[in-house]
Amino acid sequence: MKDSISQRMNNNSNLAYCDFIRTTLMVLVVLGHSMDLWMGNWFNQAPVTENNIIKIMALWLNSFHTYAFTLLSGYLFYYLKYEKGKYRKFIPFVTNKVKRLLVPYIFSSVIWVAPVYAYYYEAGPLTLFRRFILCEGPSQLWFLIMLFGVFLCFYPLAGFIQSHTVFGSGIALILFCVSILGDHFYPNYFQIWTILGYIPFFFAGFVIRKREQQGKNFVIPVWGYAIVDLMLFILYLILIPYKGMLFRVLIYSEGLLLHIVSAILAFRVLGYIGKHAETSLKVFRVFQVFQDSSMGVFLFHQQFIFFVINCLNGKISPWLLVMTSFIISLFLSLCITQLCLKHKITRNLIGCN
Repeated sequence: MKDSISQRMNNNSNLAYCDFIRTTLMVLVVLGHSMDLWMGNWFNQAPVTENNIIKIMALWLNSFHTYAFTLLSGYLFYYLKYEKGKYRKFIPFVTNKVKRLLVPYIFSSVIWVAPVYAYYYEAGPLTLFRRFILCEGPSQLWFLIMLFGVFLCFYPLAGFIQSHTVFGSGIALILFCVSILGDHFYPNYFQIWTILGYIPFFFAGFVIRKREQQGKNFVIPVWGYAIVDLMLFILYLILIPYKGMLFRVLIYSEGLLLHIVSAILAFRVLGYIGKHAETSLKVFRVFQVFQDSSMGVFLFHQQFIFFVINCLNGKISPWLLVMTSFIISLFLSLCITQLCLKHKITRNLIGCN
């Protein structure tokens, strides 16, 4: 088994606690998906009992978890490429990402995600082709295609951005705008518009690590980010119901700022907790169970939430439904992952090579 990130990195920055950050974000993704029924996102039914508090909590989790994970990827990319001298050649770099991202996508799609989707949505071959072959909407697996695409797009720009951060921020912003416009005119095949829309968050992590290496700390304290994040989130809730072109532009602009601030806040807070967890909170041992399994938990968890919701929606309270979905999906996906980790072939197939 490969060493964890923290075992391969020094202890004088957030690098030593990237495993903690990554694993916590993965658990929060599962929790967020357990609440998404109340957002009407990707279930084949509506909640029998509405609950606005759960809906707001789901919106809050969705405001940062995947964005913070992408930011963390950019942070580690800078470290590995410019501090450790890895990722020097493009082909080996792409090969590595194919093994870590595309192979798990194909494996989990074929044996698990696509069959469950076909069953619950009564999807035919054409729908499955568009969703999983053209990657237009492959359930939770969209994130793997997105992250692979971000790596692919960012790699040839990395040298220029590393030397010209200001121009890099302009490039990231332009690509974000292109993603919004493109999504209105052309289907999101191979997650192309999602890829472009997530580049600003990868860029943010890239720049944060670069500034750390230059000895430049955050100008704004954590509590400042927390206040700004709260204000932006409240404004986001206010703007969501409004329609029209002007409000769409405001929502996209304000949403980008919200997601960046939220991602940075999550990264800093989780890094701080991880730094103190080993000696004071004593939770690091608990997270050891999840660290090697986080990829597998991501691959398998969502469909168990489908099972629970289809069985229990309307039969138990919303809060109990959330917790039941969360616990069962986390536990069962963890069990499957642990079985996969016991054999080299299945370990490679879920990206833990």
